[in-house]
Amino acid sequence: MAEYGIGTYGAGPYSADGAGAIAEWGIQWRGALWGYPASNWALTSLNGWNSWTMRGSNVERPARHGSFPGLKRINERVIEAELTAMADDWTMLPALRAICAYDEDPVEEELVIWAGDAFPMLVHGRLERQAIPTDHEWSVGHHRAVLQWTCSDPRRYSITESTSLTIGLPSAGPVGLNFPLTFPLAFGSGGSSNSTIVANAGDVATWPIFTITGPVTGPVITNSTTGQKLQFSPSFTVGAGQTLVIDTDQRAVTLDGVSRSGELVTREWFPLPPARSGSTTITFSGSGAYSPSAGLVAKWRDAYS
Repeated sequence: MAEYGIGTYGAGPYSADGAGAIAEWGIQWRGALWGYPASNWALTSLNGWNSWTMRGSNVERPARHGSFPGLKRINERVIEAELTAMADDWTMLPALRAICAYDEDPVEEELVIWAGDAFPMLVHGRLERQAIPTDHEWSVGHHRAVLQWTCSDPRRYSITESTSLTIGLPSAGPVGLNFPLTFPLAFGSGGSSNSTIVANAGDVATWPIFTITGPVTGPVITNSTTGQKLQFSPSFTVGAGQTLVIDTDQRAVTLDGVSRSGELVTREWFPLPPARSGSTTITFSGSGAYSPSAGLVAKWRDAYS
């Protein structure tokens, strides 16, 4: 198990893009590590990483003091970082510009930052601004760069993805007794468990991804803690060897990569609550016959404000 220490992240450093270990007060982006002494770029200013704002508005009470509270949601996260060159090396700026070069149709990419927390965390964002001031400080060799990312999802996530145990369909053991009775009596082994407990260790809710493998007809995913369900049509079948993926954040349902959202007849989308609210029990069932090959797996990242 990884340990959090000063300077590096665990014995097996985060390397989703091959960059290697990230240092405290550092950034990992597109295979580059920024932050002194991991690189000759020092992170000298960081805004938006440890802050958030809400959107939405209250409605004024007619002829009364105050207002009626309206619906509130967190805005997208905007992160601005200032990097300062710690070495007199003319190749540093061209290298940084090459790493930050924009695409024709930019998409959100992984950004890892370790600043102000016990461990590094992950967001997905688009680099939307690069500024390299060419002022008096520039002329005397004090080179800086300002980078700005916009993250449509404001949550900060754990680097490690959690995976639940595989949940099978419920199977009933032998029922009743056969007459005439023969001793010793055999009562069977009982049914198999079709539920598991999952927990988000973060301080804000996180949205899981469920993966169902067939064969199963009319699959149902139930949050037994709250009673909410994701229930498919009783005639909808996930065949043997097929994979059904339910992304609760994107509200997307795909069977072997093809959208089958229309088969989801009960859409009581639910997140995994923060650690302070406790764990969640997930139950898996179906409308068809039992198959020992069918299974459900939940995946999620712990989420932080």
